[in-house]
Amino acid sequence: MKIQLKGNAGFLRCLIPEELPEPELWNELEELRAKGSKMLFQAPIVLHFEGRKLSQELICSVLSRFVWPVGARVISWIAYDMESQNLLLAAGLPQGEVRPSLGKKKQDAGALLLRRAIRSGQRIEHVGTVIVASNVHEGAEILCGGHVVVLGRLRGLAHAGMDGDTSASISARSFETRQVRIASKTELIDEETPWWKKPVTVSLENDSISIEEWPL
Repeated sequence: MKIQLKGNAGFLRCLIPEELPEPELWNELEELRAKGSKMLFQAPIVLHFEGRKLSQELICSVLSRFVWPVGARVISWIAYDMESQNLLLAAGLPQGEVRPSLGKKKQDAGALLLRRAIRSGQRIEHVGTVIVASNVHEGAEILCGGHVVVLGRLRGLAHAGMDGDTSASISARSFETRQVRIASKTELIDEETPWWKKPVTVSLENDSISIEEWPL
């Protein structure tokens, strides 16, 4: 199956690939419902749609054809598309990454690997480390409790260690962002910096943000 269902810190995450055509989406959800009805009954679940653009019809169909029949409890809807986020907000549906239950370390959440570009208006939140194997466009945001690693161009906002971890860092193959944050510290950047469009690592040293060459 292309749809993945995984246990994660006290809840189930249902990852629905954005490139999966709707006819296949419904077929796979039907198969998942048939095979996993006992596991899904009364289970807290996160529905993760990646960059798929949601509609009222799709949301209602997911509820009526999958969530309600298995008796699951959706604790969060995750969508990177801004219009989809606004639609979920208007519907009063919970959004965003779910923090691990108390007593769990952020490392237990694992690293989130994104193999595609993060576009303007998209916001990524994750408890642990976020690795982007492409570009982060201007107007996009990455907020995470661990490190941020961008293997392409970083033009959007990156906030590492958002829960206060001062050991977190930000690494980018091409540093082109005007603002970075680590824990509670913020640094504003301009194009005159010697690090502009260079591979760099950003970290905290003596409670101040430090930028150094990233030895690739």
